[in-house]
Amino acid sequence: MKKISELVLFLFASFLIASCSSVSSGGDEDAKNQKIAEENGFYLVAAQAETAPVASADDAADDIAIWYNSQKPEASTIIAADKQRGLVVYNLDGEELYNYPVGNINNVDVHSRFGFQGDSVSLVGASNRSENTVNLWKVNAADGSLEALELSKPLNPKTKEVYGFTFYKSITAPRPEYENRFYAITVGTDGKLEQWELSDDKGKIKTRLGRVVQFDSQCEGLVADDETGNLFVAEEAVGIWKMPATPASGDKKELIGDLSKGKLAADIEGLALYQGAGIKGYLIASSQGNNSFAVFTLGSKNKYLGSFMIMAGGGIDGTSETDGIAAMNLGLGSDFPDGVFIAQDGYNYDGEEQVNQNFKLVNWKDIAGQFEPWLLIDNSFVGERNR
Repeated sequence: MKKISELVLFLFASFLIASCSSVSSGGDEDAKNQKIAEENGFYLVAAQAETAPVASADDAADDIAIWYNSQKPEASTIIAADKQRGLVVYNLDGEELYNYPVGNINNVDVHSRFGFQGDSVSLVGASNRSENTVNLWKVNAADGSLEALELSKPLNPKTKEVYGFTFYKSITAPRPEYENRFYAITVGTDGKLEQWELSDDKGKIKTRLGRVVQFDSQCEGLVADDETGNLFVAEEAVGIWKMPATPASGDKKELIGDLSKGKLAADIEGLALYQGAGIKGYLIASSQGNNSFAVFTLGSKNKYLGSFMIMAGGGIDGTSETDGIAAMNLGLGSDFPDGVFIAQDGYNYDGEEQVNQNFKLVNWKDIAGQFEPWLLIDNSFVGERNR
């Protein structure tokens, strides 16, 4: 890194530490993270807000998804997994709105373009380890609450233990008959990825298994990009794979984030997309082993651009050992006009007291402005999943 970059990093870190002298991040957690940042040249940011802790103690909070309220963006919600209890819905101030105790929910996703009863609804899906199944809901646009949907028959992956989850809509495909198909994708602790086609069946949701792809070891993080037709899979102790998200396009895998190279450290956990016009957005990965978040370009090359860490600041502690992450490019009102990045916090502190885990919200502009050159800020591009 250039000397000026090192100076900026040092000054920003000093500011963060000075601004949060009344906040403990848990003993020497911040000091350890500061050392990691200096050794690796990672950028530093602070959270602007945080959610209320989840109800369950110990290792409970996990993945998150952001529901975009197109009519009132500031009323968008955070849909989060409490893997000992169920789903929790928060507003952008971090206040709990709704709680759905449906089992050991692990990963969650939302997509606003599922065709259901003659309309496009915002579909929420989550992997449920209690029954090794997938639960589905639709978002009630009026208040952000969730309504459970009935399936024609239960969606029970054949994997040993269902773990990761994401949605995908094939807006492009190798042949016209495969376009605009809607999928739920799961992956298990045994590395078995299963892709299920979903369709409306007279008010119920019909499922059909489309393909199975086997990875060598445990996977969890999944994210699919409707615009490029790519599926990204985090094999926790190996790295990040890219493969076609449309089954008709084949199963060829490419390792784009190799744990044996670069700045990633096992486990690789959550994956998220920051989208922009012209496929100029980013893939973001939670590098749990060094408490950082790696940023890659979208498009064909998936170049690694750098990593950032969330440190304590403004009365909010930093993050460490993060599981799930989410990102939104669209403006979400006056608090997050340039989008938001959200990360689960493995060790959450209120002052010097460790409390139940929660989720931290960072203004995307605060992240983009740390990189050299700045990362893209595109708060107007509306991707397929947020229309």
